[in-house]
Amino acid sequence: MAAVAVVALTGVAAFAYFVTQGSGTGSAKVGTDTPWTVTADAYAGGPLTPGGGVATQESVKYKVNNPSTGQQAFTNVNIKIADSSGNPWSVSGGTDPDCTKGDFQLSLDGTSWAAAGVSVNDTALAANVAALSSTGQSTVYIRMIDTAASQNNCRNAVVPLYFYVS
Repeated sequence: MAAVAVVALTGVAAFAYFVTQGSGTGSAKVGTDTPWTVTADAYAGGPLTPGGGVATQESVKYKVNNPSTGQQAFTNVNIKIADSSGNPWSVSGGTDPDCTKGDFQLSLDGTSWAAAGVSVNDTALAANVAALSSTGQSTVYIRMIDTAASQNNCRNAVVPLYFYVS
């Protein structure tokens, strides 16, 4: 019987261990915002003439695009008559006054107009835009006013609109 007891004891192994804690680190990188882009359709209506009224106003449809791989939000689209950098625009020549933003008015509804040369703010288009998508369309209207001075430098001008999304 003693031999059996020895065999039984050698078949059981005993393990010992320590209990402890530890730590480690890792990281994830967050991207950054991506500048909005604006897609504007060709103008419709017109042609613009000094004080021409509703028959000569033009409309430009536009939408805001989110080129980011993440969701982004904006609250305002500021629209003004300016060059592609947002700087003042003008056409000059001869002795006539320059054609500038002061020869035009902007509107968001085609009935109530900002003062000549003043920008408009489209807050109705504000949105939280999903990655790689766009807002619905909105419209800005433009008309030429009669300044009671020669506006010959405005003839055949292409009036640039600048959209600033914030």
